[in-house]
Amino acid sequence: MTATAEPPTLEMSDGLGRAALGGLGRDALAGYLSARRWFGAKGQVIEAAGFDEVAPLVAGDQPIALARVAVRFASGQTEHYQIPLAIDREGQASLILANIQGGGVLHDAVESREFRHQLGRAFAHRTTAAAQSVRWEFEPLTDLADLADLPTRVLGGEQSNTSIVFGDRAILKLFRHLESGHNPDVEIGRFLTTRTNFAGTPALLGLIHLRGPAGDGVAGMVQEFLPGATDGWAHVLAQLNEHGADEPLTTQLRALGRLTRELHEALASVDDDPDFAPEPTTQADLERWRDDIDAQITTTLAQLSITKLPANIADSANHLLARADELHALVRGPLGADVVGPRIRHHGDYHLGQVLHTADGGWRIIDFEGEPARPLAERRAKHHPLRDVAGMLRSFAYAAAVASTTSPTDPATAERAMRESFLTGYDPGLASRPQTPALLALFEAEKVFYELRYELGSRPDWTWIPLAGIAHLLSARPT
Repeated sequence: MTATAEPPTLEMSDGLGRAALGGLGRDALAGYLSARRWFGAKGQVIEAAGFDEVAPLVAGDQPIALARVAVRFASGQTEHYQIPLAIDREGQASLILANIQGGGVLHDAVESREFRHQLGRAFAHRTTAAAQSVRWEFEPLTDLADLADLPTRVLGGEQSNTSIVFGDRAILKLFRHLESGHNPDVEIGRFLTTRTNFAGTPALLGLIHLRGPAGDGVAGMVQEFLPGATDGWAHVLAQLNEHGADEPLTTQLRALGRLTRELHEALASVDDDPDFAPEPTTQADLERWRDDIDAQITTTLAQLSITKLPANIADSANHLLARADELHALVRGPLGADVVGPRIRHHGDYHLGQVLHTADGGWRIIDFEGEPARPLAERRAKHHPLRDVAGMLRSFAYAAAVASTTSPTDPATAERAMRESFLTGYDPGLASRPQTPALLALFEAEKVFYELRYELGSRPDWTWIPLAGIAHLLSARPT
């Protein structure tokens, strides 16, 4: 569904009520949602969409409300998304859902300074905003009385959420896709803050609970803000372009490896909480992981075989297709559950975009939500910690490849140096353990075929990066 050319016009004399919002039909909402980067169901056919819950935060001439949209797909599945609403009588907003009779627009309230101020007030006063059958409850976990007095801004480049910064004090992650149950980002953040001494992630400061008859969920979380911190992807690219994969980058990546190991040790540090206590990896676990990745390989190779690729990439793709049997054998490497080690809670979507390089030269790990496209139960499941390690290694491959397009960086040399530095920091003896090559090959295969599927669907010109990664896995296949 593509975005509509002109938003509909609504009569909203009674403010932000469900009756007035009912004038926003399926086509208008589907068009708005499909244009949002945080909408995770692009490509699915929307059968119905409408605001089912609206909770006022501010009444009067400039009403503001927290609101939930119910979206039903042709598959029969229903998902809920959060779109806070405000009315702009001056018509200066850009995230417009509808025009209003008599002047003004209905828009996504995150771009309203007044809305962001009201969020700060809601934490300061432990506000509850009630809708018809659900309610938003603001819970500060520390003193957040000053949030309402701080300047605010919305961060760009969002994916599944929207982030609002309050001065240099805090950052609010407003969740867009709303789910009942434990949110892994909140769950792990609370665990690390309250049950461990791990200082490698921003502290959890507050929560927005969404409570209702179908179950409770989380609509937002407040964390410590780190002024001057840089996204890890941007930082590593800048280092590669300036210094290559030499000092200071190799030292920094050893530190990141150590922090990653400390994270895994913290997540495995208790045995009195069934959600976090380590569990042994069984042979059934290994077979399930192998079967899942094997199925991904089959699906991705089928997609590769029918995708028209640029001539300079097509030969590599055809060569890969001819080695399908070797690819399937790759995930059946020599592994036994008795030597693999325990399953623990882990990051689940670990790459350079999920770490921050801080102003003091250190690192912080963020965003424990897991891969947003995966079901909640799967994102909360325990897994092997080397799955996180493999995700970061693949991120180094991407960084080296991208840097090679704008600088004289040799991608293979840079990737090798980054891998070795990170792995040395994570565990100097890791490479000597007999199970490590096969485990890393298994989890890197999972990641690289995910990358290939993504590039085939979104950026065919970039498929050379995962294709090169797959070729490297084959050449280094454990025996």
